Amino acid sequence: MRKNRNGNQLRILIIGLLCVLLAGAAAAFDGGEAAPGGAYYTLTDAAALLGRADGETAELFSGGESYRTEDHGAFLGRMYQTELYGQPVTLFTACGGDGTVEAVSVRVTGDGERTAAELLADWQDRVTAYTGAAMRTAGAEAAPSYRWTTAERICTLRLNAGVLTVGIHPAAGELR
Repeated sequence: MRKNRNGNQLRILIIGLLCVLLAGAAAAFDGGEAAPGGAYYTLTDAAALLGRADGETAELFSGGESYRTEDHGAFLGRMYQTELYGQPVTLFTACGGDGTVEAVSVRVTGDGERTAAELLADWQDRVTAYTGAAMRTAGAEAAPSYRWTTAERICTLRLNAGVLTVGIHPAAGELR
């Protein structure tokens, strides 16, 4: 059966938008724990959630908290308060109707010691090292966006109002 590229692109766009919306919702979430037992998580660990069932991921990153639609009817994914590279982050999974993780979003807030430009440069280096791909720049000057594309993954990095958001999703049907 041949997949519909336009349908896949629309699905990826919707998942990306959901990740951005979830990242905004994290500002009101105040709970969770740091990485358990001194674990040191990286983008590789976050990306490893893709394709897993939510039941499997719930045991990782200190269990997390489920995230549902406003009417609590549909399960959207899970939020985790954890650390990546030793830095506190909020990690979100976006799940499909079958409960499988389709996208991961990481919300990074500053540590108070580095400027937004330094934080951005650190995460650009981390995503470049994780993907092994060249970074492409997009977005407006006021809200820059960066993108890395590999055969398996699309990673995006956005800086908006001092908050960095890293998105990771499969490169299904993606045009280069």
